[in-house]
Amino acid sequence: MNANHLLTIVEFMKVLLPGIQDVISDVEGDEGYLNLPEKFSDLLTRDGLPPWSSYYEQPEKMRGFVARSIFSSEELAQLEAEIKSSTPEGIQALRLDIQKLVLDGTGGTHLEEILDSIPPEQAAAMWASMDSNEQTQAEIGLYFIFYSMLTQIHYYFALITYGKNICDLIEEAKAGDDDSFYKVVRIDRTVLFGIPYFQKRLIRAQLGREPEFLRKLSNAIKAKPLGSKYSHKMLMFVFAILDDEGLLNELHQEQLMDICEELGVYGHDYGVDDPASLRKLLNKYKRNTRRQNQI
Repeated sequence: MNANHLLTIVEFMKVLLPGIQDVISDVEGDEGYLNLPEKFSDLLTRDGLPPWSSYYEQPEKMRGFVARSIFSSEELAQLEAEIKSSTPEGIQALRLDIQKLVLDGTGGTHLEEILDSIPPEQAAAMWASMDSNEQTQAEIGLYFIFYSMLTQIHYYFALITYGKNICDLIEEAKAGDDDSFYKVVRIDRTVLFGIPYFQKRLIRAQLGREPEFLRKLSNAIKAKPLGSKYSHKMLMFVFAILDDEGLLNELHQEQLMDICEELGVYGHDYGVDDPASLRKLLNKYKRNTRRQNQI
């Protein structure tokens, strides 16, 4: 196992999990629905802004949202040039430097804190002091932060629920698997207008009189989203992220316990305070996802 890879992913989770927890808390308080504040909804539904679900077809771009919220276009172009001119060893060192910059730039960022800052008095004064180009760059940065949070949440909820991330499920749906189509819609309804194939498949069902398809699609749309049936959601997210990175099955139980405790998802306050209960929940995750053998 690559120790640097594990360390980077743990640091990544320290950044990501608080924002996910903010969203999950709101979801649990609203019967499983993602009911965002109006100012957030207004920001994400402006004309001309592509829906976040359109990026599920571009997973590399999706994974770069956080970096794009931190670095300017010029800085990204410079980083790209450095990568192209580097040796394999240099690329690895540069990648670690970039990861550190991203983590340092996003550390401690909670979604509620971002939302509360749009616009408090101090932020409004700062906004007024910016020229139009600076305001545009600031808005783009916010888009990428929000898009990163929403796409990551749906990506891992699909993994927790179905054992496959949402990008893979979309590829299966585009290959003609309607069951994957319904699963994707249940995780994130915005794919129905954010991904061309989903629009075309729906139109084809309407024109071709496919009542069974429409019935199952209706059930998927009406179902409660965002994995509301799961207990210990944050622990399941830790399992899913480690699993998706190919690390979960390589960790000894003591290592997993230490990581979960460091991330604040293991301990008496979380209802998981001994190796047996952690192992039981890990096996539950593996049964639900069918991704790996139980231990």
